[in-house]
Amino acid sequence: MMTRSLLVGLLLSSTAQGQFFEQYFDPGSTNSLPYSIDTAQAGNLWQVGAPQKVLFSSSYSPSRAIVTDTLNTYPTGDTSSFTVSAPVIDFGFYPLFFLSFRHAFDTDTLQEGGYVEVSWDNGMTWNNVFNDWLLPTNIEIYNDQFQTLEADTLSNGQMGFSGSSGSPVSGLHWVFTSVCWTNTGIPFPADTMQVRFTFFSDTVQEQRDGWMIDDIQLNAYFVHPVLNYLKKDDFLKLAPNPVADRLNLVYDIDQESEDVDIALFDAQGRLTEQLVLGPERKGVHHVSRARSELPETNGLYYLKARVGGRNFLEPVVLQ
Repeated sequence: MMTRSLLVGLLLSSTAQGQFFEQYFDPGSTNSLPYSIDTAQAGNLWQVGAPQKVLFSSSYSPSRAIVTDTLNTYPTGDTSSFTVSAPVIDFGFYPLFFLSFRHAFDTDTLQEGGYVEVSWDNGMTWNNVFNDWLLPTNIEIYNDQFQTLEADTLSNGQMGFSGSSGSPVSGLHWVFTSVCWTNTGIPFPADTMQVRFTFFSDTVQEQRDGWMIDDIQLNAYFVHPVLNYLKKDDFLKLAPNPVADRLNLVYDIDQESEDVDIALFDAQGRLTEQLVLGPERKGVHHVSRARSELPETNGLYYLKARVGGRNFLEPVVLQ
């Protein structure tokens, strides 16, 4: 118990967030990730603009996104890529860095779709983020109902995203994906990290919208946002993180009644927001707070939860 308390105290007193870059595909960003569309690919579908399709009718944040054609469905036999890049030298001193993005997809399930690769040597070699050989990754995928999703294996062998994240009846639904790299201390082959987003279609004609991506962010941290040593099992989910619009929690009570204490603390360990306090009945429980209901100051906070005899601690970034 003493070792755990000391470690938690050190984590709470540290400055966890470092470099921050973003690409929202809208003008005015001051920390913008450079991006480039691969014009060497004949008929590359990626366009930046306001989507005007049946399903892809709006961007995640006003008013533009990058999408496989803002007007038309995708053709057969297509491979289209774009790349974002960031200086690795800015991340070399941090043990963890995260790529996150919002996206929507509308493709033939388990056949066509999108996948993400990373290059550490200026594009000479590329590795799918689900099996990066240089740095191990932890990948989380959530839909807008805060349910965990699984990646698919496409017909070209790449692991990525397929199917539809919405329908003309239910409307457009966005998916949040984050990729965490753990810095193992291996020297980076180059000074720039490149992340490539590729859309792939097979030879069967589909009248579907393809892939749309918005709000790409790249962050570096000293502290891992999931502290597994404090968890007895996977009983609480937090999404999204970072929090820009709304904080959502899902947790389960496995006894007939358990005391629950869930709260936000600042980086100095001071209580800033009590989310839940008191006994709860057995079952799955949801907590949702708009960003305006949370501490006004942006930055690093910690979500601390005690559910019965189970403990949870996770850094949360408010934007």
